[in-house]
Amino acid sequence: MDLIMAKSKEEIALEKREAEITAECEAIAKKHDLKRVFRIASYNLDGEECISYHKLPSRKDCGAALSITNEVLAKDIQIRSTFVEGDKRVFEDDEFFYSACTKIGEIFTVRVADLKKNY
Repeated sequence: MDLIMAKSKEEIALEKREAEITAECEAIAKKHDLKRVFRIASYNLDGEECISYHKLPSRKDCGAALSITNEVLAKDIQIRSTFVEGDKRVFEDDEFFYSACTKIGEIFTVRVADLKKNY
């Protein structure tokens, strides 16, 4: 019996779809002269999909979002300020908006740095 198991059709299809999504993001990044583009798939309660593409936030974007204490307004600023292209229902329709809110914060995550002291 072979130690290497064959991939299922579902696994192959999933890998192919992931490669297609990566290629889409790379093409959009190139089109808009950006380093990275993130694809957010948000869904309404009927299971309808809304795809939007977002860029890394600038300092201005981060500052604007962090200065707001109302979380919903902060998420709105995050979604609008990083939107590059795609389905605008992401900020026009409440169901798609709230779905996207669960992921937009991952783009705004804190970056990591190291600090060495000589004392």
